[in-house]
This record gives sequence, C-alpha cells and structure tokens, in this order.
Amino acid sequence: MRALLVLGSCKGFQRESFSGLKNNILVLIKKFTQAEEPVFILKETEDQNNYLKDIEFGNYVLYRKDIDAFFLSGLEKKLRIMGIREIVLCGEELDRSILFTAISGYDRGFRVLVVKDAVSSENYEKYGMDQECVNNTIFKMLTDGDINTVNTEEILNGYNEVSIENC
Repeated sequence: MRALLVLGSCKGFQRESFSGLKNNILVLIKKFTQAEEPVFILKETEDQNNYLKDIEFGNYVLYRKDIDAFFLSGLEKKLRIMGIREIVLCGEELDRSILFTAISGYDRGFRVLVVKDAVSSENYEKYGMDQECVNNTIFKMLTDGDINTVNTEEILNGYNEVSIENC
C-alpha cells in the first residue's frame, strides 16, 4: 500500500507560476482518494490554512517541526500502523523538505517516489537559481540513492493498470 505526502510552505500554491504544480497535485490527491489510499498534507505551521484550503481534502493533516516531515510529526508511526510501504512525495520546496523527507523515508525502509512535475520551490526565484539545473541535480542525487523519480502521468498510468488488472 502507498500514501501520498504533500509537502511545502504552501505559500507558492497561490502564485500564478505554480498553477501547473497545483493542478498536478490536485490530480494526484483525487487519484489517491479514489483508490482509497491515504493522503497526508504536511504543513510547517498551523497558520497555513488559507493557502491550502482548496486542496486540503486529504485524509490527514500533520504539522511538521522540521524540513524532514518525519521529524517529531508522528508520520512514521501512522504510516507503519496503516501498513504503508511506499510513499509518493509532491509539493513545494524540492530543494528542502522534499529532498530531506525523501532521504529520511528511504532510510526508514520505505520505497520512495518523487513526482517530478508536481514539485517546485520558491527558492529559485528568491536566489536567482536556474530551476531546471537545480531540479535535474536533485533528481540525479535522488535516483543515485535508489529513490525513484516519476511524472504525474506515470503515477496515473499505474492506477489505470491496477484497475484493469482487477476487472
């Protein structure tokens, strides 16, 4: 069984440049919900309700204490109790919370997928970094460490294959 984890500061979700990211995240949440697989919204603080109100229909909302979503959040315990073996990561802050949570999840024995077209960071604009270069570097680091990177379409096709097999 797998779970979807939506991470980030969530401020970027309201920005026009993140509309594609937000749409992909919404599609993923819908597919996981339809498949009756858990969706975790992992916020940094409780004051972010306004940023996530239209995508906060996941099963669980947890508050992170650190850039690693596993650190002092109760996430690992919930995942273990539910029998989750695979986590799918999307959201904001690829260069921070998604990177660290992916590594931490892998270290805890979970199979980890990072959805490449459902992640971003506001740090690109803030620090004048080349988004494609940074993303490719992070994705290369992750895949070198046995963490898989996929596109939203690949996740959706996986669900289509499962539904066909079960008919």
